[in-house]
Amino acid sequence: MSTKLSRMRPVAHLLNLLLPGLGHVYVREYLFGLFIFLVMLMAAVVAYVTFLIPMSKWAVLFLLGLPLLFYVFTFVDLQKTFNKKAERVNRSNRFILLIAMLALTYQFLSPTALVCFGRHNGPEIFRQDSSHLEPLYGQGEMLVSNRLSYQVDLILFDSPALHRLPERFDVVRYLDSSGERKCGVVLGYAGEEIEVIDATLLIDNIPVWEASPLGAPLAGQWLPTSADAGQLLVADFRNGRIVKTTAVNLDDLHGKVSRIL
Repeated sequence: MSTKLSRMRPVAHLLNLLLPGLGHVYVREYLFGLFIFLVMLMAAVVAYVTFLIPMSKWAVLFLLGLPLLFYVFTFVDLQKTFNKKAERVNRSNRFILLIAMLALTYQFLSPTALVCFGRHNGPEIFRQDSSHLEPLYGQGEMLVSNRLSYQVDLILFDSPALHRLPERFDVVRYLDSSGERKCGVVLGYAGEEIEVIDATLLIDNIPVWEASPLGAPLAGQWLPTSADAGQLLVADFRNGRIVKTTAVNLDDLHGKVSRIL
């Protein structure tokens, strides 16, 4: 029996990891297993809400920290349950296979599961294929685009929910009109007129004295340009000089770009 238990215990913990509460169902604690699942389901819903409603970091830590502590406790309780009722835990291979398939289905298809959430909201790692962001990011450099910086894909809806606009001078990844993913620097918002005169950036005819977009002095001239409602004005640079501007729809944003550490 001890050899059998040594095999069953990790199975229960793995099931609890894939689908919260399923480990307790495996050891015949059905009501507590259901309770665990409902608590973690509510925690996942709260996690989505934190993206959509502005909250302090302490409020987020409280709302998400307690369920996570409870989830850690379930693994401890699962271990104790095995020690108490080891002789009564006896499951067929067919039953184990069925609930394992249920757990994997949950992870890949449920919006509240980490694997499914990661598939839709995970970062994109890519190689910069041009010199349009020099000297900040050089051609061939490995970069990462963080989707959650600006939006969260709620999976059940047609389009991602925008929870924060990019800041001016953020480097963003976006989808252009040809369907290709590009990178650029956010210069302006809808309704703003952007212009460069004598290497000075003007927004609605007001000079911007903040740090330049790429950490280097601007160069050249650029005629007045603007973006429509629901768009951002994103620019390509080469060594501090604007070479192209693109009006990017907010729905076409793919994340904030940074260097891989």
